[in-house]
Amino acid sequence: MLQFHDVHYTYRNGAHVLKGVSLTIERGKKYALIGKNGCGKTTWLLHTNGIYRPTKGEVYWEGKRVKEHLRQHVGVVFQNPEHQFLAPTIEEELALSLQGNSERIEQAIKAFSLAEWRDVPIHHLSLGQKKWLSLAVAMASQPELLIVDEPAAYLDAAQSERLIMKLNEWHEAGTTLVVITHDFDFVWQWADEVFVMHDGRIVLHGTPAFIFSQADIFHQLRLPLPLLLRIWMKENKPCTEQQLFEWIERWKKG
Repeated sequence: MLQFHDVHYTYRNGAHVLKGVSLTIERGKKYALIGKNGCGKTTWLLHTNGIYRPTKGEVYWEGKRVKEHLRQHVGVVFQNPEHQFLAPTIEEELALSLQGNSERIEQAIKAFSLAEWRDVPIHHLSLGQKKWLSLAVAMASQPELLIVDEPAAYLDAAQSERLIMKLNEWHEAGTTLVVITHDFDFVWQWADEVFVMHDGRIVLHGTPAFIFSQADIFHQLRLPLPLLLRIWMKENKPCTEQQLFEWIERWKKG
């Protein structure tokens, strides 16, 4: 679906942020991208729909080299929703995304329960409301791939739960998902596959069971393991990937 092949990116100030990223996003899966702040996750995000172009290397969509924006195929939600908007009101923002298609604007307003906000200036909304609106704008054009940076940022517990339900609903309807997050407890419960980024490179890739069984690597990278897994692993030493996989699957089934 989306492929990065040896992608490098250097900013104008000389900061070399992506240092040979190669990865493949397959249709129909739920992915997580994790790593410390400053490792290159946001810069990678800006390459996924053509906002940034590689300094070196190539990005491919459905096997073809990306030469233009992919906004109709790839929806992006930034961590800070205030970086997302161009129009003064909700309805106008949706109109920009949907090229003025009034029927689809109404569908989006109904799907995201935005009717009471439709004429409210966006700058009057809370950060949580803006986050919800940024998701509505990203999904309004029905992209095949949705990438969300820190989905729970600025949301309270109830809003976060509602968001996860929406993500799962979109996935079941056919949308491929990538979540960039520091919430590792969420990652091991939710993702099909996980990418670990460090210093501009993908250093680990695999199922949550494989990724989180690499405790020594996480220690070297100074990344914490999920809390419940840390507790379980203390009671189950040594812990193999297969044991961890079986425990995760049992936990998911309740």
